[in-house]
Amino acid sequence: MRVTLIRHGETDYNKIRRIQGQLDVPLNENGRKQARDVATKLEADFGKVYSSDLARASETAAIITEKNIPLVLNKGLRERYMGEIQDQLFHKAKTHAAQMGKTIMDYGEDERQFKSRLLNAWDEVISDAEASEVDSILIVSHGGALINLLEALVATKRIDVGRKGHLLGSPCRNCSVTVIEDGVLVRYAERLVESMVSNRELL
Repeated sequence: MRVTLIRHGETDYNKIRRIQGQLDVPLNENGRKQARDVATKLEADFGKVYSSDLARASETAAIITEKNIPLVLNKGLRERYMGEIQDQLFHKAKTHAAQMGKTIMDYGEDERQFKSRLLNAWDEVISDAEASEVDSILIVSHGGALINLLEALVATKRIDVGRKGHLLGSPCRNCSVTVIEDGVLVRYAERLVESMVSNRELL
């Protein structure tokens, strides 16, 4: 099976470096353009599409597929819940955390719980795709979610990193494309369209 994973397009929160977490922030016009542009560059014909139920991901998925392919929303593919620092500007949240003797990642959803949730969502998606007898699927999710999902898939030996292992943990930019082919990571967070710079802390 070929699994293509894409981060959602840009939002206004991305643009000003405001932490989204599980806030339901929509795409901005540039994000919609990114989704339209990446759709023209994708090589696969998807039998089924899966997405986080948050608007920025589900709208990206709908734009890419033009609503002519079954779209399944899965809450397990949501971004990490960031607790009280959601809706804060990144630099202010980072400063506040440091003053409290913490890091940004000390807030909200525990990392182990986060990765466990993502793995459960992955297993649900793969099981559904296999039951539907499709050989190519699209998953649209979030930057932090995709980074952590891939790390967890490798750690649990669900996939092999192939020659891309050195890239794990690197930024997943808006509308970047990752591909897993028959259980092997063959592309990681490739930029097919112009996109803002992101990092794993901008959730």
